[in-house]
Amino acid sequence: MINTAKGRPPAPILAASIAMVIRAVVAAIPIPGTRGDVLAQVLASVLVGGLMLVLAYGLLRGNSLARWLVVILAVVNLYTGATHPGLSVAGRTFSVGLPLALVGLLLLPGCSRRWFLDPPEAATSQSTPTALVGGTPENPLDPSSHHGPSTGL
Repeated sequence: MINTAKGRPPAPILAASIAMVIRAVVAAIPIPGTRGDVLAQVLASVLVGGLMLVLAYGLLRGNSLARWLVVILAVVNLYTGATHPGLSVAGRTFSVGLPLALVGLLLLPGCSRRWFLDPPEAATSQSTPTALVGGTPENPLDPSSHHGPSTGL
């Protein structure tokens, strides 16, 4: 299970992160049969794949910057995939469908929007009722650690 300071990520965020990891693996594979310097292709593939992995990790952590970078890159990929003249039907479906799914998963569901808007403190402080017991913030359910005035007993 994946748990962060905010708790467990919602299902759309997990799906978007898995899609980013798949795209990172696909991007890290150099395309055979293309001209040019092989070292430059491998370096570019590794850099793009690494960036996608970092963005997937940012999505899981609830980082808004990672969310918007993924949305912007997905829109650019969507435009490129839709306007590329040499793609087959399967290639066009993959180049258009996956970025469209990423944008939908990150922007449309309410749980996704809340995941990036809620601060980590709000997610953890809602689960412990500290006003009902006299514990400390470290252990709110421990009644023995009372910090009020001494009764002299």
